[in-house]
Amino acid sequence: MESILGERNNECTGCSACCNICPVSAISMKEDERGFLYPYIEQDKCIDCHKCVETCPVLNPPVKDNFDMKCYAVMASDEIRYQSSSGGLFFVIGKKIIEEGGIVVGVTLGKDLKVYHKCVDSVEKLKELQKSKYVQSAIGAIYCEVSTLLGAGRKVFFTGTPCQIAGLYAYLGKKYENLLTADNLCHGVPSYKMLIDSLSSFDIENIESIDFRDKSIGWDSTHLKITYKDHSIRRLSIDESRYEQGFHYNLTLRESCYDCPFCEIPHVSDISIGDFWRVDLFDQTLDDRKGTSLLLINTDKGLKYIDQVKENFVTVQEVPLKYIENNRIHRNTKKHPYRDYFLRLYPQRDFDTAVLYASQKLFDVGLVGNWSYPNYGSELTYYALFSYVQSLGLSVEMISWPRSAKWKPYEKPQLFASSPYESYQIEKIPETREEMRQFNKNCKTFLVGSDQLFNNNLYNWFDKFMQLDWVQNNKRKIAYAASFGTDYIWGSDDDRAELSYFIQKFDSFSVRENSGVDIAKRYYGVNADQVIEPVFLQDKSFYEKLMQKCRDTSDEYIFCYTLNPTKEKAEALLYAGKKLHLKLKAAGDAALEERKTQNNWGLITEYGLSVEEWLSKIHACKFMITDSFHGMCFAIIFQKPFIVISNSERGATRFKSLLEQLGLTDRMISSEIELYNKIDLLNEKISYDEVNKKLNQIIDYGKNWLKRALFKEQSEKSLDGYDLTRIDLDQLYKKFQASDEHQHIQDERLHSLVKKVEDYRVTAREQYLAQHKEATDNVIMLRDQVADLRDQIGYLNKKLDEIYHSRSFKLGRMITWLPRKFHSFFLKWKIKI
Repeated sequence: MESILGERNNECTGCSACCNICPVSAISMKEDERGFLYPYIEQDKCIDCHKCVETCPVLNPPVKDNFDMKCYAVMASDEIRYQSSSGGLFFVIGKKIIEEGGIVVGVTLGKDLKVYHKCVDSVEKLKELQKSKYVQSAIGAIYCEVSTLLGAGRKVFFTGTPCQIAGLYAYLGKKYENLLTADNLCHGVPSYKMLIDSLSSFDIENIESIDFRDKSIGWDSTHLKITYKDHSIRRLSIDESRYEQGFHYNLTLRESCYDCPFCEIPHVSDISIGDFWRVDLFDQTLDDRKGTSLLLINTDKGLKYIDQVKENFVTVQEVPLKYIENNRIHRNTKKHPYRDYFLRLYPQRDFDTAVLYASQKLFDVGLVGNWSYPNYGSELTYYALFSYVQSLGLSVEMISWPRSAKWKPYEKPQLFASSPYESYQIEKIPETREEMRQFNKNCKTFLVGSDQLFNNNLYNWFDKFMQLDWVQNNKRKIAYAASFGTDYIWGSDDDRAELSYFIQKFDSFSVRENSGVDIAKRYYGVNADQVIEPVFLQDKSFYEKLMQKCRDTSDEYIFCYTLNPTKEKAEALLYAGKKLHLKLKAAGDAALEERKTQNNWGLITEYGLSVEEWLSKIHACKFMITDSFHGMCFAIIFQKPFIVISNSERGATRFKSLLEQLGLTDRMISSEIELYNKIDLLNEKISYDEVNKKLNQIIDYGKNWLKRALFKEQSEKSLDGYDLTRIDLDQLYKKFQASDEHQHIQDERLHSLVKKVEDYRVTAREQYLAQHKEATDNVIMLRDQVADLRDQIGYLNKKLDEIYHSRSFKLGRMITWLPRKFHSFFLKWKIKI
């Protein structure tokens, strides 16, 4: 069976117009796994008339009337409003239609709790169609019934969602004068299956009715009332009902509801009806908390009919369109940020759990590690572990190390061609290790992965986040295939003692290397089990699927993946290529920048391969030579002949530990020099049948160990002294922050006051200068004149000084000395006489 819309199936609204129009009943509405109805064609019945495609309102959008839309706030009597979801508009119009001999078509909730469209012709039965139903109704063959009624001349009032009205018009092919249509301002619809699943713990067999909009506590949209056959009642607020949460939080709506062209105003129906939410923000007289209807008139027919019935309302007041901004009036509505998470969980998980987890961002397991670092082994280790835990039916989120670490984290994996994790599965990177305490509210279990996280270098470079000191004692803590990297420990004894304290708080602790068992016991006081490296938790087909878009088809080469390239190593690899008569393909550590000269160690080398490309090189090669532990692991997974050069710089014990378990220690050499003496080894095939027998046993043990660690029953644990101390410190810190914030506010207020004073001073000065501008200008002019006179005096004094010191002046003084003396004597003598 095929869907009518094909690749556009997500746009299908489930209006059922195609199903109703099919002349040979080749189309049926089928539930998907979440209960939404979609049309499917039985090809052996199909006559290729294409009426389904020509009728579909998604493929053939309806033409709307050219009408100046009007908006009203409407209230019926208190008695009618109490029995209605909002202002009673639907009931008043429906009652009028029936009194005129017409038929009302609307949605009812049957005794079996099924929601479907139904025709009624009496006021008593009209009550069955009242009230909102937060479920998508099944149209069935109602369009055919309506067509028959209209053809017989009966007046029909048809109500439904905007897409159902569009479906009706598409089926009819024309508009009838005796047809009045009304759509509800639709929020979107969950499925009937979701409703039933949400009621699984509510004694469904004895439920008489459900009221999705219980008005017993007032006009509100978030209270659900369940009435049982014995007349007992159970009321649920939105905090108690996962169904209400899923609906109102936009988690559980049909996919087409998030981008519905039929929700865009004006609608194709004659009138649109809804709750006039928050009308009190504009006019408080229009909300007495008993319910107010929003009425949009979209056609001349709708206007004429409202004019005929408006005298039956207590209030009919035209209002501006701005008032409807709190209703859905556009095609797009925002999805809940974790809707995709909900879709992954449901229906594999029960409905309530799926809504709870998605709405509150809860996960079964927080996977902690260096899953984003640009290293093939690290990224594949965590992806394999993540995928295996998910395959056990558990939800997993990825938790990174903090930005405060010496080695900085990344927002997403760096080497995958596209991230294998959904955005909701990746936690926001914390700023500090202390900030990681917030993740306690997300997960019940925290799982630390492998890849040498517990060696002293990485322990400090990653800010010690792997010790899970930020995880509360009442949470489950697991370490799978933890690795110290070597068969000894180094670093300060304080580091060892600190790590020992927190490792002992783990509920389950396993190590990757056999030497790790002794180290855990001797130095950290922990009984650890040895388990397989996480990449082996997935089989070959898992990785083949991952790399299928970039598979390397050539197999006549040696793949040389080298983390520590040297010229000596290159010469040895070239020697091996000659002996095997194979060309070489070399790749280097993705974490290193590409070499400016690719021949700097003697081989042309590829850098920056994606994870998928890197895997494909191993998968396709004829032989592999590597100094990488994970390169060796994938050679084994893809069952390739290989030689591994023990990499003491990156931890040799892990090579030896795995190869001893598999009986492959002869495939390891201590340096590239040994390649020259391993001619037989190059040509010797590996008996993978024997290897796989041992490997499968080890893998099964690792899987079973992890299952036990994840699922074993354990009593509820309390917080310990460390946690309580941290809580006290957090509270003190919050008080300090509040105090600091208060001081900051006071500083801001003081700064603002100082600024105001300064602004006032500047303003006052400017005002003073403006008022005394003339006097100020005169003072400035006089000041400038005085300055000029001073300049002139200075100039004259300078000239006089130059004259006094000139040779001519001194010579003149010498020549006139005797006359001046005589003249002076003469004057004194004359005065005496």
